[in-house]
Amino acid sequence: MGKEESELVKLCPIPSEFSYENLMTFTTESASTQLGYLYSTKNGKGFIWSVDYKGNFYQLVSSDNALPYLENPMVYIYDKTLGIVGGKMSDGTYSPVCYASYDSGVSWSEDWHKKLTGSLKNLNNAGVFVSSNNGELVLVGGNLGDKASSIVWEGVLNQLINDKLIYGD
Repeated sequence: MGKEESELVKLCPIPSEFSYENLMTFTTESASTQLGYLYSTKNGKGFIWSVDYKGNFYQLVSSDNALPYLENPMVYIYDKTLGIVGGKMSDGTYSPVCYASYDSGVSWSEDWHKKLTGSLKNLNNAGVFVSSNNGELVLVGGNLGDKASSIVWEGVLNQLINDKLIYGD
């Protein structure tokens, strides 16, 4: 039987420098001692934090090597790679760029092989599902620019998107 709400234990306080702005959570198999990761923005920059099983926060991306500011980006995990793609940038335009981390979120680089293209270049805030077997990608809903999307897209992660509509209008 699981713990009742009244049985929850406070682990530790959240650091004061942590920002809740544009907060997104994700987990990955590469996180051997970490419970998960958090993406948030502050002062026009993107940051990655990790949280361990005791509730301790670790800022992995500092102001010196911060990701660009992205509002409502999409995060994915594939073959121990963390990826962030899409979202609205600080200048109000939409980013088609994919950023990848191969070291559990400590360092990030632009992945020139993956990009949102064609009708998806303004996609943001969609659900992302990646098959660990073959890299097939499914993007669910989200927004195309500032308008809600009721579309499900499929593609191959290596190309990021083939613009192949599988459901919706």
